[in-house]
Amino acid sequence: MLNKCLHQVSSMRIVTSRTHWFIVFILLLRTKFGIEKWYLGKENFIPDILHRVGIKNKPEKVFKALSTINGLRHWWVIETTGDTKQGGIINFGFCDMKVVESKSNKLVIWKCVRGPEDWIGTEVSFQLKYKDGQTFVIFKHANWKKPDEFMHHCSTKWAVFLLSLRDWLERSEGRPSPYDMKIHVGD
Repeated sequence: MLNKCLHQVSSMRIVTSRTHWFIVFILLLRTKFGIEKWYLGKENFIPDILHRVGIKNKPEKVFKALSTINGLRHWWVIETTGDTKQGGIINFGFCDMKVVESKSNKLVIWKCVRGPEDWIGTEVSFQLKYKDGQTFVIFKHANWKKPDEFMHHCSTKWAVFLLSLRDWLERSEGRPSPYDMKIHVGD
């Protein structure tokens, strides 16, 4: 099908530059396949929240902090309950996350199934990479519907909690909610 689309685009003689070719190609894909989410300018681009934190500890310890109720209670939300196995639901009080994937010492992925409206359907992932005597947590909160002020707030709070994770694993001094660093009045 893609070759057919490319053939249709190349047969159009009105296209005169690479930019025009790209726009025509994208519009043709949207028409033929109903694809609605294409990046055609900054106003249509929805970014993900991305962070990277190095933790002076082995991947096994970091994974345990991300994949057990006891671990999560030490750095994110004290009142955490639920099932951390793949397919399980973790209740963090303000939201519920379904465990989409859990690869020992490598990866944890959650999907928000209840919580703030902007979070529903988003995915949170923690990829672990051991290098230079530390485990890097490559964090992503993806699939946001719109880049609004709440997303800015969440990005800052994720940074706060990832540093809480680091501090708990390196110094036994995590600051989970409700004892986390506040970033505005009423937080």
